[in-house]
Amino acid sequence: MSLTHDIQARLESVEFKMMEMEQTIAELNEVILRHYQDIERLSATNAALQKQLDEVGSGGKAPSDIDQLPPHY
Repeated sequence: MSLTHDIQARLESVEFKMMEMEQTIAELNEVILRHYQDIERLSATNAALQKQLDEVGSGGKAPSDIDQLPPHY
């Protein structure tokens, strides 16, 4: 194998590996974006639940009939 051919083969190998890495980075970026969106949604849900808990704890909002447990027979 000539030196030029060897260098060309190595260059193609590096380019292929780089292409795979770019694809992996794009996929990981999508995962990170989905996780960020999930965290934002869960944070909003957590804040709403904390607000409800604070209201119940301070007596600001009376529990509804649905929240009451039925009597045991």
